[in-house]
Amino acid sequence: MQMQPKIGLVRALLLQDDTCLVIPPYQRPYEWERDRWQGLIRDIVEVLTSQRDSHFIGVAITTESKPECEKARSPLLHRHIDIIDGQQRLLTLRIWLQAILDHSRDMGVEIPAV
Repeated sequence: MQMQPKIGLVRALLLQDDTCLVIPPYQRPYEWERDRWQGLIRDIVEVLTSQRDSHFIGVAITTESKPECEKARSPLLHRHIDIIDGQQRLLTLRIWLQAILDHSRDMGVEIPAV
């Protein structure tokens, strides 16, 4: 199998409908301490409040597989993505994004789907 690298957006991984992001069992557990995840979030907030259009947050290596998944809403459209590298950053971003969505819902503000 030949690797086919491509440049993508984090939102393409974190906000895809009917997608399961999976951390394979051979990966290390989540180990980031407060200073690491705060640094990542601080970088993102800095980009959002500046004139820059984007920010390179590092490399994520993923592979797509087609196992039977009980969470699939559509067996034809469902994506099952294994995170090979970058799981600390992606998991931190996913947790942060979910916290924002939950907080906005608690405050009665609906955030439209991207």
